[in-house]
Parts: sequence; C-alpha cells; structure tokens
Amino acid sequence: MPALSGYEEKYFNGYKVDKENDDVVYSDEQHVYLDKADCQKYISVTSLIHQYSNEFDAAFWSAYKALEAILNEDVWLSIKSGLLARKKFNPELLIKLNIDREVFENKQKEILAEYDRKRDESCVRGTAIHASFEESFYGKSRFDFKRFGFEEVSDCDFTCKKDYYKLDLTHGVYPEFLISCKSEDGLLRLSGQIDCLILDGHDVYILDYKTNKEIKKSGYFDKMKKQKQTLKYPLNNLDDCNWNVYQMQLSTYAYMIQTLRPELNIKKLMIYHIDHDGNETVHECQYLKKEVIRMLNHYKKSIKVQQQLDKNKPIKLC
Repeated sequence: MPALSGYEEKYFNGYKVDKENDDVVYSDEQHVYLDKADCQKYISVTSLIHQYSNEFDAAFWSAYKALEAILNEDVWLSIKSGLLARKKFNPELLIKLNIDREVFENKQKEILAEYDRKRDESCVRGTAIHASFEESFYGKSRFDFKRFGFEEVSDCDFTCKKDYYKLDLTHGVYPEFLISCKSEDGLLRLSGQIDCLILDGHDVYILDYKTNKEIKKSGYFDKMKKQKQTLKYPLNNLDDCNWNVYQMQLSTYAYMIQTLRPELNIKKLMIYHIDHDGNETVHECQYLKKEVIRMLNHYKKSIKVQQQLDKNKPIKLC
C-alpha cells in the first residue's frame, strides 16, 4: 500500500513508520506490522488468505510455456494434456523429445524474466493508482459514492481527515484505513489496510481497488479429476480464483471491524476494477463471514500446534 505523503519521518524498533493506529505501526519498506506494546509482528490479511490459495508454480508453467514455444504443434499437442494432468515437469522429457537442454533452459529463463517484469510493472501501476485514489479524497466534503456502487450512502457532507484512524466520525471517509485486531490470548494478530472505508452513521461500506489484468470468478477445471481447483481447507468450498481471494480479503476486513465495533453494520463490500486497458467495472462481494471465522480458527489452531512442536524440539548441546 502507498505510504502517506507529507508524513513526518518516525521510527519504531528500527523500522520506519509509515502509518500507525493506537495498537500497531506499519513499515512500508519491509511491509511489516508491529505491536506497539511488545513489538511482535502481525500477519497481514492478504498474507493470511494467500496461505489458503494454491501458489502459482512458476517453475512448472515456465517449463510448460518453453516446451510450447520450442516444439512443433503436433508434438506439443501430444504431450500437452499429460503435462496439465500431472502439473509436473520431468527433465527426462527433454531427452525423449530430443530437445537441446541449453535451448530449453534459455527459453525458460526468458519466460521467468517476463513473469518478473510483468509483476514489477503491475506493482508500480497498482501503487500509482492507489496513491491517486487516496489523494483524490482529501480536501473534499462531497463525494461521488455512486461511482463505486454505493447508491445507499447518505447524500450529505462527509469528513475525510488525513492520517485519521478512529471510527468516530458520523459521516466519514477513511482512505487507506489501517486496521488491526489481536485475540485475547495474543495468539492471533491480524492487520491490514482497507483501500477506502466509508462510515455513514452506523453503516460501513468497504471499497477495494484492483488493477490486475482480469477478475476470474471460476477456478481452474481439472479435466482428469473432473473438478475445479478449490482453496485449501477449511476454505475448500470456494473455487481457487482471484475473485474468491478478494471476497475473503474484504470479508476479513468486515469481520475485523465488527470485532472491534460490534454495533456497526456491514452494508456493502465492493471491488473497483481497473484492467490493463483502463476499463473500469464494479463488483459487489458477498460477506463470507462463516468462511472468515473458519479460516481464523484454523490459523489460530495451526499456531498452537507449531508452538507445541517447537517446545518438543530436542535441545542441541554444543
């Protein structure tokens, strides 16, 4: 997330502070959230959710694309389905197909470099768009909420204060809102930044900007298994696609807000998507509250298990 401009430089426990609330500080350079009380790290909402999605296998897909580029069409079609079924690349295939290893490796490196280039380019573009939206809210009291799909928001003046993080405004707009929650036992520490939070009385509207190429609302269909790829347990009732990852992200923010302020109502969760051609679309997300609770309980249990395993590790004597 973009750091606030005009922010006086400050450090906490050796980390440059870009944002803070009563409980945590956030350092943009290291992308770390730290507890002000004990300096313990918080896991970000996005990092937590990505633990339950299937990681992109760059090694396999770069090998897949390299073979597709090198082989003639007939040979490629004869092995394509097998590669997709196994999702593993066996180097012995190069010998079998009489492919020069150096040629293959050079093509694979080229494809991996292109992955990196596109990722970095996308990151720079996304950061710029987020910063532009953030700055566009300041210095105003009237906003075009309908642009983002929030037709229900009151038609009145709203307050938008830079660096402000307390949810006590009757009608408030909070760009890049830093939110954090900690369980009573301190095991679960969760933090993140909401692109834009709108507080209209006791009603909460959450907006998130997405700048990737496309939003996919369906998971990859495995023809061999005859089923779609899902997120990992306990979210395996959801297709593994960026749409469900986004829905979980906004739903987790909503759940955190209700945990901190139970009297607030979650009215709408919206994605504002700007694709690589500049097309803008809005998508309303479901509030997947049950899935969020399952995920947080599962994650907290995994922390307890890991702590027990660490206790049982044998002590190494020098």
